[in-house]
Amino acid sequence: MGHESYRHFNVGFECGNKVLDTLMAEFTTAARSAMETGIATNHGTFFLCFVCLEGDLPAQAKMYHCKRTFLSVPHPMCPWCGADGDTIPFTDVRAGASWKATVGQDVPWTNKPPLADLTTNGEATFLAKDLFHIVNLGIGRTFLCSAICFLIYLGHFIPSNPDIGRSIPVRINEAYADFKHFVKHIMNTTPHVKHWSRENLGWKGPRDMPQVTFKASDTYLILSWLVDYLGRPFQANNYINNMLACAHGLDDFLRRCAKADRVFMTQTEARGAVKSLDEFLIHYVRLASDANQEGLVFFNLTPKLHYLDHIRLEMKGQLANQRILNPMAFSTAMAEDYVGRASVISRTPHQLAMPLRTAQKWLIETRLRWRGQR
Repeated sequence: MGHESYRHFNVGFECGNKVLDTLMAEFTTAARSAMETGIATNHGTFFLCFVCLEGDLPAQAKMYHCKRTFLSVPHPMCPWCGADGDTIPFTDVRAGASWKATVGQDVPWTNKPPLADLTTNGEATFLAKDLFHIVNLGIGRTFLCSAICFLIYLGHFIPSNPDIGRSIPVRINEAYADFKHFVKHIMNTTPHVKHWSRENLGWKGPRDMPQVTFKASDTYLILSWLVDYLGRPFQANNYINNMLACAHGLDDFLRRCAKADRVFMTQTEARGAVKSLDEFLIHYVRLASDANQEGLVFFNLTPKLHYLDHIRLEMKGQLANQRILNPMAFSTAMAEDYVGRASVISRTPHQLAMPLRTAQKWLIETRLRWRGQR
């Protein structure tokens, strides 16, 4: 079903969408049957257990009728705890942060969603923490665009040709040229983003917080470049040291998760990942605090920083176990649109029947390929 055909039924995250709720009610009935009765086959009865709801934050909030969402700041803004932007600050990443005492105390909804019937009490733990959207399309991207702009503010990326000047647009171009050279010659790949500018960095003036909409694949490339760039022999200062610690911590955390088993990490892997996450979170808040004290608008403290801290908290709580859940197990890093052959197939059906017909044609196409007829 295309989004356009039911979007006008939206009445806010907390109240849901009657079309989606009807679909989810039918799904929940079938899912409970598969979980409790099982699916009988010639090879025995299979039971399906639904452990979480994956997806980006708006989708989860809509499907689970969340009253506390990333859009709720400064009011309670976390489905997993009572953190807000005031009395229980979500920006607190210390070991004794007050929000940690509120984890799991209250369900995130007022109007019970159909999917709550797949849980014990409709608790928020059913909502997966999606590392892809929280980091690659979230706080990781936020950190990187601020780091680029802040380095330019500090006087980096001076062009070798004095005739073109030292204006901010010129130095942004120099920064991109350095990044592109690194990606091409060191990483042997090509970035999706083809240039940087004040506009696509969201840095239009001194009072604008940098923010970008780059592809998630570019987040990894820019992070790798930034680790290399900050490791060059510059004159050290607190900002450079904290940015380098952030970049190293985030890069190491993502690498450990990516190289570990897809579902479970060993104790050694998990401890290393938690240590790296400690490094990123602590130094990122220091960067934001130092910049704010100097009246500078960089390093935004977003709700996704807090959600990443929840991932750290959950990993710490499992360190005594032999196997620790890899947070990347719930990462939805797949295409959100039809691509490749599926994109070609999706162009021919009528718009109202497009999702169903595309799926049906894809099954036929798959069978033909298995038979060697394609």
